[in-house]
Amino acid sequence: MTHARTVGTRIAGSSRACRAGLAACLLWPASVVAQQIGVQVGATSSVAVVPNGSVTVPVIVDLSAAGSAHIASLQGAITWDATRLTFDSLRLASGSTWTLVTNATLASSGTVTFNASGATVLAATGTLMNLYYSASASSGGTRVLL
Repeated sequence: MTHARTVGTRIAGSSRACRAGLAACLLWPASVVAQQIGVQVGATSSVAVVPNGSVTVPVIVDLSAAGSAHIASLQGAITWDATRLTFDSLRLASGSTWTLVTNATLASSGTVTFNASGATVLAATGTLMNLYYSASASSGGTRVLL
């Protein structure tokens, strides 16, 4: 993964932000404070992988702008170009006490859905789970999108 040549597969990450509004039910006007929980695929914007190589892509939950909000569950779909990457697995990060249910029925088409939840909320930014892929033998690029 340290070779940034044009051969191999380039993987570009993505991020989505989930916005949570905090509203007060008061009898007088009050300001509303926005809180944001971000979820991103990949720790960097891209990574180069040699043909037939393997790559680990973290799914990171960013609570840096969440204020006092926490997260107790996350579900979503992850997509990629299945001609460039073969899905190996999706696993919780080491030390996680959460439960992960993965549906890889459409993995050969480049889509995996998941549902992760825990009795203990995530209170800090960190890697929740990791995607594991094998790169194809041909060169090119793809994006892994959440």
